[in-house]
Amino acid sequence: MGRREKITSEERAALLESAEQGNVQALRRLGQNYETGRDGFEKDDAKAWDCYRKGAELGDAQMLYWVGLKTGNHNLVVKAAEQGHTWAQEF
Repeated sequence: MGRREKITSEERAALLESAEQGNVQALRRLGQNYETGRDGFEKDDAKAWDCYRKGAELGDAQMLYWVGLKTGNHNLVVKAAEQGHTWAQEF
């Protein structure tokens, strides 16, 4: 099954609200949508960066990694790897 080009206005509103409330999964998806222009979102690198930065500030390992790579901040990449390792040990 292929990926949809756009999400409904209700899904969009829910995604934006969830991201605004600090849901890291929503911030990640919203950032990806802004970065790629997917799901009916206008491509906007500044908004994508803002989503990734917020997710990293909330401690999301994947977004810490992305922010670290995009800024060349290797300390963030290491921190993301450490958080991922800690998370994996919990299982």
